[in-house]
Amino acid sequence: MVFKSSVTTVAQNCPLNLKFSEEAINYFISRELDSTRKSIRQINSQFKLRDLNQNIIQKFEALFGHLNSYHPFHYQRNLGFSATEQQITKGISYFIDPSVQGEMGMKRLVAWVQSILASHAHGNLILQSLKSKNMHSLAVYAEYPVPGQGRADLLIRWSNSGNNFVVIVEAKFDHHVTTGQLSVYRKQLKKLVSEPQYGALVLLTKSGDKAPLNNKDWHPKAWFTVMSSWECLLNDDKDLGFSLFRQFIWSKLEN
Repeated sequence: MVFKSSVTTVAQNCPLNLKFSEEAINYFISRELDSTRKSIRQINSQFKLRDLNQNIIQKFEALFGHLNSYHPFHYQRNLGFSATEQQITKGISYFIDPSVQGEMGMKRLVAWVQSILASHAHGNLILQSLKSKNMHSLAVYAEYPVPGQGRADLLIRWSNSGNNFVVIVEAKFDHHVTTGQLSVYRKQLKKLVSEPQYGALVLLTKSGDKAPLNNKDWHPKAWFTVMSSWECLLNDDKDLGFSLFRQFIWSKLEN
């Protein structure tokens, strides 16, 4: 497993005084989890870039993106409070919305969709339609209202060559989802897309657990996996506000 071996190599060569340690990495790998309180806390606490040689930095960046001065791992001060799930999804919606953020928002959106749809059966098809010059009528929603049935955490929709595409994300940290809740959102997706392969349902949790029974259409993803991928794809995004917002997400994974 390339991911496991590269992480272990980085951990073994890190100075012992760093919280980013072999113990932390092996902890989540051995339990086949992409996110655990212990590993996240150790990776994201007291990280000192100056203590790493260039070889180690390159290996670390392969997992967590370019460690420039705007990387959220550079901000280690206590935020003083924890963002709620609703605030996190609203923040993601705000920072990836091209109608608000312009060209940079589009880059973040493509990177986000690529991260959440990795290994999805129709992920590449949906991603390519989003990146196509023929894409239009793009809209990003947080807390998207499903008539009489609650609100989907995050919904992204667009059109391309006469077809309608939709991605719905149910993002959870500590709260549990119900079978009924996911079923309602699945039915809503079917109403919005032109064909089944033009839509995706993503269940985003700390552990990456599969959806409850009778909801096999939901694509399970772990926050750690998505955030690691997103950080790598963001490259040199120099928006300090966006960087600090991502720190809220990493900090959320510690609790």
